[in-house]
Amino acid sequence: MSTREEEKDELELNGALSLFIQNEESYEEAQARSDAESSYSGVDIKRFKSPKNGDVTVRILPLKPRENMTRKGYEYPVSHMFLNIKVLDEKGNVKKDKKGQPVKDVCVKVVDTRYCFPELKKEKIDIIDTYRRVAVAKLKESGNEALAKKVDGGSFDGGLKYDYKRVMYLYDLDNKKDGIQVWEASYSQFKDIEARKMKNWQDILTYDKDAKCPLSSPTGAYQLTISGKTEAKKVSYSFSLSDSERKKCPLTKKEAEELFALPALDEYLYVYNRYHFGATIAFLKQFDKENAILAFDSEEVQNAIAKVEAQLPSDDTREFTLERKSDDDKNDDEDDDEVVMDIDQLLDAYDDFVESKEGEKSESGLELRAAMKAFIAEEGLAVRARKSMTNAEIIKEIKLELGIPVDEEVSDDDDDDDDDRDSEPSTPATSKKAVEENEPEVRTPRTARGARPGRHA
Repeated sequence: MSTREEEKDELELNGALSLFIQNEESYEEAQARSDAESSYSGVDIKRFKSPKNGDVTVRILPLKPRENMTRKGYEYPVSHMFLNIKVLDEKGNVKKDKKGQPVKDVCVKVVDTRYCFPELKKEKIDIIDTYRRVAVAKLKESGNEALAKKVDGGSFDGGLKYDYKRVMYLYDLDNKKDGIQVWEASYSQFKDIEARKMKNWQDILTYDKDAKCPLSSPTGAYQLTISGKTEAKKVSYSFSLSDSERKKCPLTKKEAEELFALPALDEYLYVYNRYHFGATIAFLKQFDKENAILAFDSEEVQNAIAKVEAQLPSDDTREFTLERKSDDDKNDDEDDDEVVMDIDQLLDAYDDFVESKEGEKSESGLELRAAMKAFIAEEGLAVRARKSMTNAEIIKEIKLELGIPVDEEVSDDDDDDDDDRDSEPSTPATSKKAVEENEPEVRTPRTARGARPGRHA
């Protein structure tokens, strides 16, 4: 009996763990997928934060098995962007609050709709990508090459190409108490990891013909070390994948069950609803007007809008709006002119406050508390923001009320290093300011957050 067979006999071949074993990716399947992808240039889970200096050791997790599963391995691709939408007054100027300060932009993260709807993928239709192509052609025709280049560029330069990532679940082996986290690796990071995986796998196959994926196999994976180094404000990353038996990380039954309880990565990532649709329309109208491009009303863009809207369920009625509800139920100390943050923005604001290390009574601490109170009132939550409570306690109560998993610590990942500027040339992206200020999540992981039924992801 081979070592592999003996290992399987020792495992409990039922329940969640057996499903992972049955759906392991073979070396041949991995090689074919790697070759095929070589041309590439809802529930909230805590985001893994790449080290800017030093090493972190992780255990990459396999994809969640399910019936009729077609994709194996450990990751899914996604193209998304953050849309910063200005709140304007009746004259088209940026709205001011009662203190005379500009009302903050509304920020919404959207995903390329071709990931979410098979028909749109087949027809190669996405609203933002269609607008980008039409706008660039129109600008070039008018001789405005500079603006055409900007619009056609990546998000960090104010363009409209989606930010492209490869997303995976993992355990931070130095902080297992944080549970399973989600990591949005840049494309260059992903390709580096893939190269090391395939090299190690080839080597191991020379002495173990039954060897499974050394990166994500439920029983045969090894530790991956991520090393970060910051020089001249630029972060660079390197990766090393062990092949030492001492560094093997077989999943336990408990870990397999924890992973099985999470949504599949594509279910987590590929969410697009009427709220996202409305935000996209509002953003492009502003972008079109501000840059005097006049491409929004073109037949091609309007056709794309109609095609995407036709995919939305009829019972999806949550419209995007920049307007607040009536003030009947608002607290007297709330600012009537300020737009209430949505849950993603609120969690972003909390992350920023935590990272700032400022006190509860600092200006940012008080602003955060006001934002949380406004959100509670807007959503009609059964949460009381008592004076005796800290901001951390209030955000915890909000998350519990919305059914969002609560971790011991909420933290964010500002993947603002140059690696994150990599994008897939064949796919589109967002505004520079939006990504720099709100670079997830999958936001999904800047913080640990969970989707609410009927809410946008």
